[in-house]
Amino acid sequence: MTDRLVLFVDTGMDGSQAGLWLDDSGFQRLVHVGSPEGPGLLCELADDPVHLLRLLALGYPELSAPDYFGMAAADAYAMGYGPAGTYLPPARFRAHVERDLDLDVPSTASVIIRRTASIHDSQSEDRFWRWLATVRSGAA
Repeated sequence: MTDRLVLFVDTGMDGSQAGLWLDDSGFQRLVHVGSPEGPGLLCELADDPVHLLRLLALGYPELSAPDYFGMAAADAYAMGYGPAGTYLPPARFRAHVERDLDLDVPSTASVIIRRTASIHDSQSEDRFWRWLATVRSGAA
């Protein structure tokens, strides 16, 4: 498992992390491993690791909360983290991603993350979810 998965960035206050996974074809994919105490987001986030920069530039309080992916980061903050007036977007980081790296930062995470799965799901079509279920069962 450690030969194919490396988690390197915290995405939530519950211990959730994102990282890179080598799929069965040896292709790198950006993935998320959520904590069982939280929403438990467990899925591929994107095919290209550069999308992690785009996701972080959005400024969501947590990437581990997929219920907020369809709304702007400031709206997600106001829904569960504090008054809208106290939200501080990562303006300098977003400017760097857009200007210096010439990457588009969309208005919501759902533009990048189109399908989610959870650690609590009994089955999923998500490739990473299925691989991890196989590894956990000892069948890999």
